[in-house]
Amino acid sequence: MSDFLRGIGSRINCGVTPANRRVVITIGVLLAVALLLFFFLPEKYTVSRLFTSLKGSMIGQAVPVRESAKPESEPAVSQPVSMAGAAVHPVTKAVVNAGLLAPASRLNQIANFLTAGTESGAVLFLDPGQTDRDVLSSSFEAVRSDQTSLYASASFAPSARGYDAVYDTVEYGTVPCPEVERRVFSNLKKAGILKKNITMLDGGSVKVFLMTAGPGCVVIKKEVVR
Repeated sequence: MSDFLRGIGSRINCGVTPANRRVVITIGVLLAVALLLFFFLPEKYTVSRLFTSLKGSMIGQAVPVRESAKPESEPAVSQPVSMAGAAVHPVTKAVVNAGLLAPASRLNQIANFLTAGTESGAVLFLDPGQTDRDVLSSSFEAVRSDQTSLYASASFAPSARGYDAVYDTVEYGTVPCPEVERRVFSNLKKAGILKKNITMLDGGSVKVFLMTAGPGCVVIKKEVVR
């Protein structure tokens, strides 16, 4: 029996030449690298790409806008506006063209903040005959260079200070919420669960909400700007 086993061993050893060993080793290394790229790089890339526009705050982000006289024509209700980032945002121009001067500076501040570095589009919700003392609302899609999109909405209301605003941003990523919390929002305090499935993170004036959706996470950021 021992001679038989030794015979099998010798036949196996004879079948693996140095050239074959090199081929096997090379294939093994390539498979290992492929597995690493598949499991780790997409996650790191996604985490670094996603939510970059969600980490900042509007505080201290003011961008002034030159206000002009009211023109004769007004845009249609919920008029879509195409745009790219600019000092005086196209949405601001549309609002001024509608004769709404009071909210222009605040709207320009937030519109530039939400769409910086992107190609974007927006809808303004304007009522016929709307005045400077009425609530104004807008919705944006901001498209990054890699063609991923961020949804944002911003609403503006008159106050004793001028115009206050609140904005929300919504984005989906394939990274699970615990990973998003750990890798992207580690500087925020975990404030608890809203009810059952949504985690709230507290950043002072900024609140971030994480909601699991399938294998990924919906990230909602909200800030009131006064």
